[in-house]
Amino acid sequence: MVLSLAVEIVIVALAAWFWRDCARPALIARRASSLAYGLVLGVTVLTIVVHALVIAAEIAGIGGGAAQWWITLIVAALWISVVGLGYLQGYALLLRVTGRSHPSRQQ
Repeated sequence: MVLSLAVEIVIVALAAWFWRDCARPALIARRASSLAYGLVLGVTVLTIVVHALVIAAEIAGIGGGAAQWWITLIVAALWISVVGLGYLQGYALLLRVTGRSHPSRQQ
């Protein structure tokens, strides 16, 4: 239990750090549309919330089970495919699908 709790805490911290220091600056530099920005932020927030709920469930002693495992797996795969692998590609596919923001809308 202690090891799985530590892993969940590290996942939450790394997801928040990755958003702040990697994904957000990359999206700003590429002039991503608000849709692309919101999608990456939304997937990151979903990941953090799901893993925070897993932490709370483990602390309360109601953690475990197949449903929790599958939900965590699906959210992790979503985060890796949208945020993690997207970052490695410079969010090229995401920007192609969602478009770039107009230069006049930039701050």
